[in-house]
Amino acid sequence: MDFPVKELRDIAISTLILGFAFTILRFDVSKGWNIAYFIPITAIVGISFIGHELSHRTVARGFGATAHYRMWPMGALLAVVSAVVFGRLFAAPGAVEVFSSSAR
Repeated sequence: MDFPVKELRDIAISTLILGFAFTILRFDVSKGWNIAYFIPITAIVGISFIGHELSHRTVARGFGATAHYRMWPMGALLAVVSAVVFGRLFAAPGAVEVFSSSAR
């Protein structure tokens, strides 16, 4: 599988943002930031999130389409804001964009 640098960057940033948002939800970070929370949560979120998005990408490519993950900055910001303000997570940091004129 080929991964353009922009796609890798977008996936990495989205993963870190989701890890941060889930850390906020799980632990009271107002009492102090602890990297010991962030690292395992981000690892778990990363495996789940990356696997999920790459599955979309793989299926689309299997049907002959062009597909790449793109970060949605407003959605990434919304994930953090929803975790901080509402104590709930609206996770939409990006999506796999699918383009095809000749998909099977």
